[in-house]
Amino acid sequence: MNLKVINTQKEYDLYELLGLTWNFYTNNFFSLLNVALISYFLCNLFIITLPDVDIKGIFSFSGNDKGYLSFYLSTIFFVTSLSNLPIIVFTFHRLKNKDVDFVDTYKLTIAKFIKNILINVGTIALFFTCFFIWVLFSLKWVSIFIVSAIPVVMMLLFFSFTVIAFASKEVNLWLSFAYSFRVAHSKWVKVLLYYIFIYFLSAIVSMAISIPYTLFSRSLFTELIFNTIVNVFCSFFVILMTFLFINLDNSIKK
Repeated sequence: MNLKVINTQKEYDLYELLGLTWNFYTNNFFSLLNVALISYFLCNLFIITLPDVDIKGIFSFSGNDKGYLSFYLSTIFFVTSLSNLPIIVFTFHRLKNKDVDFVDTYKLTIAKFIKNILINVGTIALFFTCFFIWVLFSLKWVSIFIVSAIPVVMMLLFFSFTVIAFASKEVNLWLSFAYSFRVAHSKWVKVLLYYIFIYFLSAIVSMAISIPYTLFSRSLFTELIFNTIVNVFCSFFVILMTFLFINLDNSIKK
Protein backbone atom coordinates (compact mmCIF):
# COMPACT_ATOMS: atom_id res chain seq x y z
CA MET A 1 0.00 0.00 0.00
CA ASN A 2 1.20 3.53 -0.74
CA LEU A 3 0.01 7.06 -0.15
CA LYS A 4 -1.81 7.22 -3.48
CA VAL A 5 -4.36 4.70 -2.22
CA ILE A 6 -5.36 6.97 0.68
CA ASN A 7 -4.41 10.27 -0.91
CA THR A 8 -7.43 10.40 -3.21
CA GLN A 9 -10.47 12.58 -3.64
CA LYS A 10 -12.68 9.53 -3.21
CA GLU A 11 -14.16 9.60 0.28
CA TYR A 12 -13.87 6.14 1.79
CA ASP A 13 -16.50 4.73 4.11
CA LEU A 14 -15.65 3.15 7.46
CA TYR A 15 -15.59 -0.41 6.12
CA GLU A 16 -13.08 0.55 3.41
CA LEU A 17 -10.90 2.44 5.88
CA LEU A 18 -10.91 -0.52 8.26
CA GLY A 19 -9.80 -2.78 5.42
CA LEU A 20 -7.00 -0.43 4.36
CA THR A 21 -5.87 -0.02 7.96
CA TRP A 22 -5.84 -3.77 8.58
CA ASN A 23 -3.82 -4.31 5.41
CA PHE A 24 -1.24 -1.71 6.45
CA TYR A 25 -1.17 -2.85 10.08
CA THR A 26 -0.58 -6.53 9.30
CA ASN A 27 2.00 -5.85 6.57
CA ASN A 28 4.03 -3.56 8.84
CA PHE A 29 3.29 -5.14 12.20
CA PHE A 30 6.80 -6.02 13.36
CA SER A 31 8.30 -2.68 12.32
CA LEU A 32 5.36 -0.91 13.90
CA LEU A 33 5.73 -3.03 17.03
CA ASN A 34 9.21 -1.66 17.73
CA VAL A 35 8.08 1.93 17.27
CA ALA A 36 4.95 1.54 19.39
CA LEU A 37 6.64 -0.39 22.20
CA ILE A 38 9.18 2.34 22.84
CA SER A 39 6.72 5.21 22.63
CA TYR A 40 3.99 3.69 24.77
CA PHE A 41 6.40 2.16 27.28
CA LEU A 42 7.95 5.58 27.94
CA CYS A 43 4.49 7.17 28.08
CA ASN A 44 3.18 4.66 30.62
CA LEU A 45 6.42 4.78 32.60
CA PHE A 46 6.00 8.54 32.95
CA ILE A 47 2.35 8.21 33.95
CA ILE A 48 2.95 5.68 36.72
CA THR A 49 5.61 7.96 38.25
CA LEU A 50 2.92 10.57 38.86
CA PRO A 51 1.35 10.40 42.33
CA ASP A 52 -1.93 8.54 41.96
CA VAL A 53 -5.27 10.21 42.63
CA ASP A 54 -8.21 8.67 44.46
CA ILE A 55 -11.25 10.32 42.89
CA LYS A 56 -13.65 9.10 45.57
CA GLY A 57 -15.28 12.12 47.14
CA ILE A 58 -14.02 14.29 44.32
CA PHE A 59 -16.47 17.11 45.06
CA SER A 60 -15.24 17.35 48.64
CA PHE A 61 -11.61 17.79 47.58
CA SER A 62 -9.69 20.75 48.91
CA GLY A 63 -8.49 23.45 46.56
CA ASN A 64 -4.99 21.94 46.40
CA ASP A 65 -6.37 18.46 45.69
CA LYS A 66 -8.53 19.77 42.84
CA GLY A 67 -5.56 21.67 41.49
CA TYR A 68 -3.40 18.55 41.42
CA LEU A 69 -6.21 16.45 39.91
CA SER A 70 -6.58 19.05 37.14
CA PHE A 71 -2.83 18.94 36.53
CA TYR A 72 -2.86 15.12 36.60
CA LEU A 73 -5.70 14.79 34.08
CA SER A 74 -4.26 17.49 31.78
CA THR A 75 -0.83 15.88 31.84
CA ILE A 76 -2.18 12.43 30.99
CA PHE A 77 -4.29 13.87 28.16
CA PHE A 78 -1.35 15.65 26.51
CA VAL A 79 1.27 12.94 27.13
CA THR A 80 -0.93 10.17 25.71
CA SER A 81 -1.80 12.34 22.69
CA LEU A 82 1.87 13.07 21.95
CA SER A 83 2.84 9.42 22.46
CA ASN A 84 1.01 8.65 19.20
CA LEU A 85 3.33 10.95 17.23
CA PRO A 86 6.02 8.33 16.35
CA ILE A 87 3.37 5.88 15.16
CA ILE A 88 1.88 8.52 12.85
CA VAL A 89 5.32 9.54 11.56
CA PHE A 90 6.12 5.90 10.82
CA THR A 91 2.76 5.37 9.09
CA PHE A 92 3.06 8.46 6.90
CA HIS A 93 6.59 7.64 5.73
CA ARG A 94 5.75 4.00 5.04
CA LEU A 95 2.83 5.18 2.93
CA LYS A 96 5.37 7.19 0.95
CA ASN A 97 7.21 3.88 0.36
CA LYS A 98 10.14 4.97 2.52
CA ASP A 99 11.90 2.12 4.30
CA VAL A 100 12.07 3.47 7.86
CA ASP A 101 12.84 1.49 11.00
CA PHE A 102 12.25 2.58 14.59
CA VAL A 103 15.58 4.48 14.70
CA ASP A 104 14.69 6.46 11.57
CA THR A 105 11.21 7.07 12.93
CA TYR A 106 12.45 8.59 16.16
CA LYS A 107 15.05 10.67 14.35
CA LEU A 108 12.32 12.07 12.10
CA THR A 109 10.01 12.65 15.07
CA ILE A 110 12.64 14.50 17.09
CA ALA A 111 13.73 16.53 14.06
CA LYS A 112 10.10 17.45 13.40
CA PHE A 113 9.65 18.72 16.94
CA ILE A 114 12.99 20.54 17.17
CA LYS A 115 12.23 22.45 13.99
CA ASN A 116 10.24 25.48 15.22
CA ILE A 117 10.80 24.24 18.77
CA LEU A 118 9.84 27.55 20.41
CA ILE A 119 6.50 27.65 18.61
CA ASN A 120 5.86 23.96 19.34
CA VAL A 121 6.69 24.21 23.04
CA GLY A 122 4.76 27.46 23.35
CA THR A 123 1.71 25.91 21.70
CA ILE A 124 1.78 22.94 24.08
CA ALA A 125 2.15 25.27 27.07
CA LEU A 126 -0.75 27.47 25.92
CA PHE A 127 -3.22 24.68 25.26
CA PHE A 128 -2.14 22.75 28.34
CA THR A 129 -2.83 25.84 30.45
CA CYS A 130 -6.24 26.37 28.83
CA PHE A 131 -7.22 22.74 29.34
CA PHE A 132 -5.92 22.78 32.91
CA ILE A 133 -7.96 25.90 33.75
CA TRP A 134 -11.12 24.40 32.25
CA VAL A 135 -10.73 21.15 34.21
CA LEU A 136 -9.98 23.07 37.43
CA PHE A 137 -12.98 25.38 37.07
CA SER A 138 -15.20 22.43 36.16
CA LEU A 139 -14.14 20.63 39.34
CA LYS A 140 -14.74 23.71 41.47
CA TRP A 141 -18.06 24.71 39.92
CA VAL A 142 -20.20 21.96 38.40
CA SER A 143 -22.31 24.59 36.63
CA ILE A 144 -19.28 25.57 34.53
CA PHE A 145 -18.83 21.96 33.45
CA ILE A 146 -22.52 21.63 32.53
CA VAL A 147 -22.54 24.83 30.50
CA SER A 148 -19.18 24.29 28.78
CA ALA A 149 -19.05 20.50 28.31
CA ILE A 150 -20.59 20.37 24.82
CA PRO A 151 -18.58 23.33 23.39
CA VAL A 152 -15.36 21.89 24.83
CA VAL A 153 -16.09 18.43 23.44
CA MET A 154 -16.74 19.98 20.01
CA MET A 155 -13.46 21.89 20.16
CA LEU A 156 -11.62 18.71 21.12
CA LEU A 157 -13.28 17.02 18.15
CA PHE A 158 -12.18 19.80 15.79
CA PHE A 159 -8.62 19.63 17.16
CA SER A 160 -8.47 15.82 17.22
CA PHE A 161 -6.33 15.66 14.07
CA THR A 162 -3.70 18.09 15.38
CA VAL A 163 -0.98 15.52 16.10
CA ILE A 164 -1.69 13.78 12.78
CA ALA A 165 -1.48 17.08 10.88
CA PHE A 166 1.75 17.95 12.68
CA ALA A 167 3.30 14.59 11.77
CA SER A 168 2.18 14.47 8.14
CA LYS A 169 2.27 18.12 6.99
CA GLU A 170 5.02 20.70 6.76
CA VAL A 171 3.50 22.81 9.51
CA ASN A 172 4.40 23.64 13.10
CA LEU A 173 2.24 22.57 16.01
CA TRP A 174 0.37 25.90 16.15
CA LEU A 175 -0.67 25.67 12.50
CA SER A 176 -1.53 22.01 13.02
CA PHE A 177 -4.43 23.06 15.24
CA ALA A 178 -5.79 25.25 12.45
CA TYR A 179 -5.25 22.48 9.90
CA SER A 180 -7.07 19.98 12.09
CA PHE A 181 -9.94 22.41 12.59
CA ARG A 182 -10.32 22.92 8.83
CA VAL A 183 -10.46 19.18 8.09
CA ALA A 184 -12.63 18.08 11.03
CA HIS A 185 -15.02 21.05 10.86
CA SER A 186 -15.90 20.33 7.24
CA LYS A 187 -17.06 16.78 8.08
CA TRP A 188 -17.68 17.07 11.80
CA VAL A 189 -20.71 14.75 11.93
CA LYS A 190 -18.83 11.97 10.14
CA VAL A 191 -15.74 12.50 12.33
CA LEU A 192 -17.88 12.42 15.49
CA LEU A 193 -19.59 9.17 14.48
CA TYR A 194 -16.26 7.60 13.55
CA TYR A 195 -14.78 8.57 16.90
CA ILE A 196 -17.74 7.11 18.80
CA PHE A 197 -17.38 3.84 16.91
CA ILE A 198 -13.58 3.78 17.28
CA TYR A 199 -13.66 4.49 21.03
CA PHE A 200 -16.30 1.80 21.49
CA LEU A 201 -14.30 -0.72 19.48
CA SER A 202 -10.99 0.19 21.14
CA ALA A 203 -12.63 -0.17 24.56
CA ILE A 204 -13.68 -3.72 23.66
CA VAL A 205 -10.19 -4.55 22.39
CA SER A 206 -8.60 -3.04 25.51
CA MET A 207 -10.82 -5.04 27.85
CA ALA A 208 -10.18 -8.26 25.93
CA ILE A 209 -6.40 -7.80 25.98
CA SER A 210 -6.47 -6.80 29.66
CA ILE A 211 -8.22 -10.00 30.82
CA PRO A 212 -4.90 -11.78 31.57
CA TYR A 213 -4.00 -8.83 33.80
CA THR A 214 -6.51 -10.09 36.37
CA LEU A 215 -4.53 -13.34 36.69
CA PHE A 216 -1.40 -11.55 37.93
CA SER A 217 -0.75 -9.89 41.25
CA ARG A 218 -1.21 -6.17 40.77
CA SER A 219 1.91 -4.08 40.86
CA LEU A 220 3.35 -1.06 39.08
CA PHE A 221 5.39 -3.39 36.88
CA THR A 222 2.44 -5.49 35.69
CA GLU A 223 0.38 -2.33 35.20
CA LEU A 224 3.17 -0.84 33.08
CA ILE A 225 3.54 -3.95 30.93
CA PHE A 226 -0.16 -4.57 30.31
CA ASN A 227 -0.95 -0.90 29.63
CA THR A 228 1.87 -0.84 27.09
CA ILE A 229 0.61 -4.01 25.41
CA VAL A 230 -2.91 -2.59 25.20
CA ASN A 231 -1.59 0.65 23.71
CA VAL A 232 0.49 -1.24 21.13
CA PHE A 233 -2.50 -3.18 19.83
CA CYS A 234 -4.72 -0.11 19.94
CA SER A 235 -2.23 1.72 17.73
CA PHE A 236 -4.37 0.16 15.00
CA PHE A 237 -6.93 2.87 15.71
CA VAL A 238 -4.28 5.60 15.56
CA ILE A 239 -3.44 4.41 12.05
CA LEU A 240 -7.14 4.29 11.20
CA MET A 241 -7.57 7.94 12.23
CA THR A 242 -4.44 8.85 10.26
CA PHE A 243 -5.97 7.28 7.16
CA LEU A 244 -9.24 9.10 7.83
CA PHE A 245 -7.43 12.43 8.13
CA ILE A 246 -5.47 11.97 4.89
CA ASN A 247 -8.60 10.87 3.04
CA LEU A 248 -10.78 13.72 4.37
CA ASP A 249 -8.04 16.27 3.71
CA ASN A 250 -8.04 15.35 0.05
CA SER A 251 -11.79 14.79 -0.36
CA ILE A 252 -12.59 18.36 0.77
CA LYS A 253 -10.30 19.69 -1.96
CA LYS A 254 -12.70 18.51 -4.65
